[in-house]
Amino acid sequence: MNKKSIFLVSAALLLGLGLSSCWKHSDTPKLTFKRENLGSVKVNGKDFEHTVYLANVPYQRNPYLYYSEKYQMAYFPIYLSPKGSNQSTPNQYAIYLFLDISKGIPELNKPYQLKPNDLVNSLSAKEDLFDLFKKQKSRLLTDGSQGLAVVYSRNDKAINGITAEGSITFTSFDAKKGTCTATYQLKTTSKEKNGELTFTDGVINTKIYTDKPEKRK
Repeated sequence: MNKKSIFLVSAALLLGLGLSSCWKHSDTPKLTFKRENLGSVKVNGKDFEHTVYLANVPYQRNPYLYYSEKYQMAYFPIYLSPKGSNQSTPNQYAIYLFLDISKGIPELNKPYQLKPNDLVNSLSAKEDLFDLFKKQKSRLLTDGSQGLAVVYSRNDKAINGITAEGSITFTSFDAKKGTCTATYQLKTTSKEKNGELTFTDGVINTKIYTDKPEKRK
């Protein structure tokens, strides 16, 4: 996945994933979309929402928090659009959250510290970072860091793939029910003029997808 693809509208990503080339036109179901709001945040003081639109096609990209006991990590992609946007509005910001859960399910009401990392800043694709975090967390989590937040922006004058400093605090986490809530705050700086971004009053309210066989759908 390159940077440009990060900001494609979620609905557009879903359209081609579940459609088989062998289907006849008459066999193709009428597409419908279900709107889910997974959170909100203020970006430099302006209101943004994390909203996904799920289509009625199979094999969709998982938009929820991925909780892996096998790799002892949690991963959550946050795609942000201005408050009140619809499915045709491109995502303006993307944040990829990676957390170390080697000590088990995240402790509630405890801030997990996220710190910048120069090694991550040199990467250009999310898949590279995901694989790197699985295999070399010790190289990425330094100075007491318990996770990473990588920020992308559609605005070329702002941030393009750089780690941020801040924290995430889980207010609920139920692996059995498959739901969790959290709050977060982030700040990143750029060498570009006016490139600093602040994410304040961040709220996460999402489902949990695990790598346990009984949880797969």
